[in-house]
Amino acid sequence: MKIYGKRKHLGFGYWEIEYKEFRPDGTLKQTGTEDFTAERWAKQVHSYSVHTWDGTRRMAGGQKWFDNLGIFWTDDAAAFRKYAKSVHADAADIQIRKIF
Repeated sequence: MKIYGKRKHLGFGYWEIEYKEFRPDGTLKQTGTEDFTAERWAKQVHSYSVHTWDGTRRMAGGQKWFDNLGIFWTDDAAAFRKYAKSVHADAADIQIRKIF
C-alpha cells in the first residue's frame, strides 16, 4: 500500500508525487516518487480523512468529538483502513471517511 504526499507540478497535467510504501504489517517498505497524469491520479488514487475519538463524551448531549488527523491519499483503500486502525489502536473509535 502506498500513501502519497507532496506533489510537484511537471507540466500541463503531469505531476511527480512523493510516496511511502508500507508492508501489510504496517512497517515502512520504501519511499520514492511516482509520475502521474491528472487522469491516472483521478482513477487510481483516493482521498481519505482520518478521525479519532479519545473516548470522552462532551457537551450536554454526550456528543463524540473527533480529532481530524489529516487527509491521506492512497491507492489501496482496504490496506489503508487496516493500517490506520493499527497505527491508532489506542483510540476508542476511528473513522476513515472517503473524500473523493
